[in-house]
Amino acid sequence: LSVSLLVGTLEYDQLPEDRYLRYNAAVALDDGTYQQDYHAKLQLVPLGEMIPFADRFRFLDRLDVGGAHFTAGERRVLFEHPKGPYAAAICYESAFPDIMRRFAAAGARFFVNITNDGWYGFSSGPVQHAALATFRAIETRRPIARSANTGISGFFDRAGRFREQTLQYVPDVRLFDLPLGSENQKTFFVRHGMYLGKICALATIVALLSGVVVDLTRRWRTDNGADPPVHGRE
Repeated sequence: LSVSLLVGTLEYDQLPEDRYLRYNAAVALDDGTYQQDYHAKLQLVPLGEMIPFADRFRFLDRLDVGGAHFTAGERRVLFEHPKGPYAAAICYESAFPDIMRRFAAAGARFFVNITNDGWYGFSSGPVQHAALATFRAIETRRPIARSANTGISGFFDRAGRFREQTLQYVPDVRLFDLPLGSENQKTFFVRHGMYLGKICALATIVALLSGVVVDLTRRWRTDNGADPPVHGRE
């Protein structure tokens, strides 16, 4: 077909004593040939794909809670495409702004989000999950192609508009020409990171502390006669 495909797969790294690290991964195929590298999912689902703190407390790794035991990836891999390099976002990695931001800062021109949303069934979950891509497209000014095995699939342009949206559990094929924008364009968020959130958090803490200080000062002055209590007007 002479097309590029991004598919989900399992990848392994062999360790001594016949042990392995297993990754939830994505690989790119061009004309039926694997590109040399793979993207291992960076943000795993607690209990579904990993046991929290199992790397520190080895006995936790033996727990069976019905999920898989994957290892989180540590590298940000970009795949090559004639239109420019792109990054894969596996499942709910699209919910994490900083993951997508770092890919964009590294040179990704667009994103491909592949996900299994069958867990949610006919609930609001797939709708909410898909809607998260709107924010990532706006934050990075990078278009996103989204492919969910049970829907909702489609394309998000650089302004976050959802184009060619499919339905759930309905086989479908959609085509859309996504403009990529300037190669060197990087938003303030891509260049500088999560500073706005940190500034807002700091401002909130300062406001709360200021309120506490003002209240304590007023009480101290009242108790020491500096500010007599205010009575109602007669």
